[in-house]
Amino acid sequence: MSTFPKFSIAFGIRSNRTEAFEFYHKAFGATKVSEEGSPEDLAHHLIFMDFNGLSVLLGPDDNEIIISNTTYCCVTFDKEEELRKAYDVLIQGGQDYHLGSHSYTPLGGYVTDKYGINWWLTL
Repeated sequence: MSTFPKFSIAFGIRSNRTEAFEFYHKAFGATKVSEEGSPEDLAHHLIFMDFNGLSVLLGPDDNEIIISNTTYCCVTFDKEEELRKAYDVLIQGGQDYHLGSHSYTPLGGYVTDKYGINWWLTL
């Protein structure tokens, strides 16, 4: 059975991608797989990270087109303390929409982090 197609995701980060990687490492334990280019050269600096088996690229965002659809990165945790740790990191400089109980989960919340990435965290 083929393992293709494979799903990965790219985050367009307009600022320091090294700081962005450290931010996601702190929130989720993401690991750096590779890095290309110099952090000083925002147009060509790329960081590839592994997010619990998902390949994530932190790359440039020079797109001036504003897309009206909203996408959330959904992360499900099995431990409340891990969810709260990630939430506490993501709201630093970001927008907190609500962390609480919902009909479909005992604990969940929406966050837009300081890099403009939307997250739905759930238990």
